[in-house]
Amino acid sequence: MNRSSTFPLLIAAAGVLLAAVAIFGILQNRFIGESLSAVAVSTRQSDGDNTSQKYSQAGTPAPDFELLSLEGSSRHLSDFAGHPILINYWATWCPPCREELPLIQDRLDRYSPDLVVLTINAGEEIETVRNYIEHENFSFHVLLDPEWKAEALYGIYAYPTTVFIDRDGMIQARYVGGLSEDILDEYLKLIGVNE
Repeated sequence: MNRSSTFPLLIAAAGVLLAAVAIFGILQNRFIGESLSAVAVSTRQSDGDNTSQKYSQAGTPAPDFELLSLEGSSRHLSDFAGHPILINYWATWCPPCREELPLIQDRLDRYSPDLVVLTINAGEEIETVRNYIEHENFSFHVLLDPEWKAEALYGIYAYPTTVFIDRDGMIQARYVGGLSEDILDEYLKLIGVNE
């Protein structure tokens, strides 16, 4: 085969590969995201030369973290002990994140002060995040994770991802992908939030 006849084959193969990756992503989001069973979350912690693996999964305590708020104050997950907590990992550049944040705000308005909503933005400039939050008039807690520490702690690999923690501090579930009203309400019931 000469070079000119090989090029179209390479283009076709690349197209097939990209389509397969896209289909895998859609299926992964559908079947991981829509399942109400909690997914094991692995994080790696180094102990000197040894690496141990811990798992945060349904029925296990939610790992505590410390992050800065948009206002510059230090917040811990444990500051909200005794409340059902929704943690949402998001970014301003993520379309499904932007679509679900108004829904999350609506549920916060409906169930406040019982429900605590913590949204964690990873890696974006503080002014970008502040401008977006102010423009949209969101009132949930916004925490900044510029070094992706909380992401690593919870094994976050995609945006948006939402973690549901009950009032005893136990992880009940996590959802990968954009939330619908029905899905969000079902998960809120798991952590004891309902009308």
